[in-house]
Amino acid sequence: MLKTVFLGSMLWLLPLFSQAAGLALTLPQTLDWQPSPDTEQHISTVPLANRTVPLAGQLFAGQDRQFKLLVAPDGMDNLALDSPGKQFNHYVITNWAYIDVLNWFAGSADNTVNIPAANWVATAHRNGVKVIGSVFLAPTAWGGNASTVQQLVQQDAQGRFPVADKLVAMAQHYGFDGWLINQETSVSALPAAEARALSEKMQAFMQYLLSIRPDTMEIHWYDAMLSSGEVRWQNQLNSKLAEMIMPQGQLFADAIFLNYFWRGAEPGQSQQYALTQGIDPYAIYTGADLWPGRRDQAAFSNQHWLKALFDTDGSKAYTSLALFGNNFNFSFNGDQQTPAFSTFARDSSDVQSFYRAEQRLFSGDNMNKARLAVAGEWPGLAQFMPARTVVTQLPFTTHFNTGHGQRYARAGVLEHCDWHDIRQQDILPSWQFAVHGNPTVQLQYDFSQPYQGGSSLAISADLRQGTADIPLYLTGLTLASDSSLTIVAQQSGVAVLQLWLELDGKKQFFPLPVSEHWQQQQFSLAEFAGRQLSRIGITLAAADQRQYQARLGAIRVE
Repeated sequence: MLKTVFLGSMLWLLPLFSQAAGLALTLPQTLDWQPSPDTEQHISTVPLANRTVPLAGQLFAGQDRQFKLLVAPDGMDNLALDSPGKQFNHYVITNWAYIDVLNWFAGSADNTVNIPAANWVATAHRNGVKVIGSVFLAPTAWGGNASTVQQLVQQDAQGRFPVADKLVAMAQHYGFDGWLINQETSVSALPAAEARALSEKMQAFMQYLLSIRPDTMEIHWYDAMLSSGEVRWQNQLNSKLAEMIMPQGQLFADAIFLNYFWRGAEPGQSQQYALTQGIDPYAIYTGADLWPGRRDQAAFSNQHWLKALFDTDGSKAYTSLALFGNNFNFSFNGDQQTPAFSTFARDSSDVQSFYRAEQRLFSGDNMNKARLAVAGEWPGLAQFMPARTVVTQLPFTTHFNTGHGQRYARAGVLEHCDWHDIRQQDILPSWQFAVHGNPTVQLQYDFSQPYQGGSSLAISADLRQGTADIPLYLTGLTLASDSSLTIVAQQSGVAVLQLWLELDGKKQFFPLPVSEHWQQQQFSLAEFAGRQLSRIGITLAAADQRQYQARLGAIRVE
């Protein structure tokens, strides 16, 4: 049944092209900070969405549902600068369904306290992803000094830590979820007794911060400073690190971010030590530095470090994982050993290389989340961890808008302008992308013909190579008596495209017509009232057509 309906959402009432960078403060500025109208542009009011990790509907059985992933793009202060938003080629993240925490990794020797940008917090929160800021005390080689550490841990006459109080107040005011305390300044140049005393004061600061933060806030500690005051990265949880992070036998943070200088057995050793100390191993994030040329975990250089995080059959993780420098697809310019993964930061025409590099990180060298890797291939994170979903309440709408574009569309009407606003990113497919069957099927975000926002989902295939089944969204919806499905799509040549809803484990198919232009259809779902919708996907039938093309512009279930 064909019917015209409005597929917009409240996001489209936001001022187009609004952008706000994160804040970076010195410690004196932090102590002087007070909420004011001048800071309103930096506030996110979007609550953290509820997300689930359902057993049903996953691509693979038996994956570790307790395993967590933190991502820390290097230099978020440079990736989200203030701008008029009239530039397409800014950084975005799209594989939110596999991410649990975004660390706003930033800072310098002067700018110690780094507050996430509100537009990124809003987008992460709509995907159920927590966002934590960074308190960065730089290595001495980068200008760090003991006086900054002393400023951080100064106490007032009542024994309180004013900086800790400000950190909690800032996170609550700006609407984000906690802090990484990244203390990499060695104070070992001080007399040994002073260095140890300062280390003990840091422990007291962390205990105080943990005690005053609300239950919804997370405090993470970076593996660097030891109880002697020197900085020696341990790269695993062991007795030396425990002496620092467990004063009086109690962990002084909610989570520990381990450094990257490891090669094999350390994750398993961290797990074993955590269990002896009564620490949840999943609160330990083993670090992996993806930046090419720096560490053994450099992007796609080998798969051994990823497999070392899991037991022999890959079904159980030893610890959680923190990916550092996952913005290599945008910021890495190439070197003598490794060419750039994309030039999108300088050349907007290279956008597909930018997207493919992130998809490869999660999907593997075969670029298909539905296929297991063969020996020697980078397997992708999705082979080891299940997808999460926030699609648990009606209505659900997506236009496959990634939050930027070379033109802006409103119900198929195009405006010719580059733009970028991460806040307007839709909930994107859980699986980017997973194809069962026809090996020629390609899916990508199409910036040439968006329906709403900046992108649609393009599908191409040689239909002579067989049928294809393509799951897109993992969901947890219950249909109502007045529920309906609306689809906006276009396809050329032959009518082989169907959208399906998986209801109580059985797929219901909704065929789509041939149309060179955007065609909108609505289907009643009343007969399925009370049924559980666990996945949304599409299928392609086989046909005698070599260059098939289609696009999805919108899906709405209400």
